[in-house]
Amino acid sequence: MYGPPKKSSWKLKLKSTIGFPKKIIANSEILLIVFVLLFFFVVRIGFEFNGLYGQDAHEYLRFGKALYQFFLTGTNPGDYMWPVNFPLYGAILSLLTRNVNFSMQLISVGSFIGIVLYASKMLKLIFVNDTNKRSLFLLCFLLFSPLLLRASILIMSDVLCIFFIVGAFYHFFKFEKSGDRMDLYLLVFYSFSAVTTRYPASIALLTPGVLTLIKLVREKKILPILLSLCIAGIVLIPHIVIKANRSTYFLNHEFFTDWSVLNFLKSDFITAGGGSEKHKIPNIIYSFYNIIHPGYLFIGAPLLLFLKIRDIQSIEIKLMWISIFLYALFLSGVPYQNLRYVMLTFPLALICLYSAYTSFYNFLSERKLVISATVLILIVQVALFCYVFNMSYRRNLFEREIFHTLDSYPQNTLYTFDVDVALMSYETKHYVINLLTKDIIFKKGELILFNEPRFGPQWEHTDLGNNWSNLKSQHQLVQLKELNDGWKLYEIR
Repeated sequence: MYGPPKKSSWKLKLKSTIGFPKKIIANSEILLIVFVLLFFFVVRIGFEFNGLYGQDAHEYLRFGKALYQFFLTGTNPGDYMWPVNFPLYGAILSLLTRNVNFSMQLISVGSFIGIVLYASKMLKLIFVNDTNKRSLFLLCFLLFSPLLLRASILIMSDVLCIFFIVGAFYHFFKFEKSGDRMDLYLLVFYSFSAVTTRYPASIALLTPGVLTLIKLVREKKILPILLSLCIAGIVLIPHIVIKANRSTYFLNHEFFTDWSVLNFLKSDFITAGGGSEKHKIPNIIYSFYNIIHPGYLFIGAPLLLFLKIRDIQSIEIKLMWISIFLYALFLSGVPYQNLRYVMLTFPLALICLYSAYTSFYNFLSERKLVISATVLILIVQVALFCYVFNMSYRRNLFEREIFHTLDSYPQNTLYTFDVDVALMSYETKHYVINLLTKDIIFKKGELILFNEPRFGPQWEHTDLGNNWSNLKSQHQLVQLKELNDGWKLYEIR
């Protein structure tokens, strides 16, 4: 009559509520797409954030606009140092949207969606019998990874390149399992697309590339080899045509020319322009920051404690770890540090840590801490994203503030540093000259926009330092306006 006591209704509702989104996420990719697109439009329209953060973003946009004008009028787009894929795709999409800025930002957003979808497919492929935790894992640590989520709304080539890398690995694993030629052709397309989006992707894709070539040669598959070469050639055509006689000029970049094993243990560097950089962490450790840095995976270090030898037994996991280590070793020899660079292999590292996460999940489950831990993780991830996005947002607002401030002054020659590309991108009416230019001869009435506290000591022994020193000793500087964070606008008298 009485029977066992019933569970309280609120506990049943809570349990069903927790299970509901997991089922939705696991079974519907539409929810992911809707969420990311809503997030993008909130950032784009609500915050009026145009995806421009720092000099590189403006340079991507500049060449995207140049290619767009080439398609419309045939005007020569001019020279460009970096791989052409990202601005090229932006220019092509702009033929539909009629807005290069929006198109390039949309490519980053779409690539981010593709990364999450491919990562899910790869987890299904490698961990065949494990479906319960996959969606929660991707939600917490890939979708809400602070630096990757921020990159998804920037006009930068990183997210597009990562999409190609993750897609290449997925189709490589499928080709190894099934031998399906379509997977081979997609592998070739994604691999060469990744390299022509960011050149260092070639290091991350070296392992699957070599193993695929060995397989094709060993099995004497002549037709697939020829078709693969055709696909590679088609992907390379824009690079060869647009770069013309400078298609191999990227080999002169300090990424390659200044690469050295001696940089592995260094933390202080001289930049290409002669400035100095001082860091606390040696390169060899910094190159693995996509595993332990809070901006990527704030519980990365604890997760490593749950990693067991059996977790790296599968051939797919081993090959991804090899690629991660090869890329990290390459970055260790590069004479500077940048959190952007370690991003390319982040999704691969995350997939490799999935088994450690399942052990971590089980540890929490035994103590009935899964729900509270998940909520805490999401809160921390959102807080970290807000922090890193605020940095980009403030820089974006600052660049636009400078543009509008200068617009109130008569057209003139303007000497500046760090914001020169941004001002030209916003099409300032002033003739902008970088203070790193050698042996500048200053004239009365010209304008100077400079942040001496920030750049003076770092660039003291460079052309910038010499120009600034000569300017102060030979001319009088009259301050016209003081801007944020130490920036000042002067007129030369």
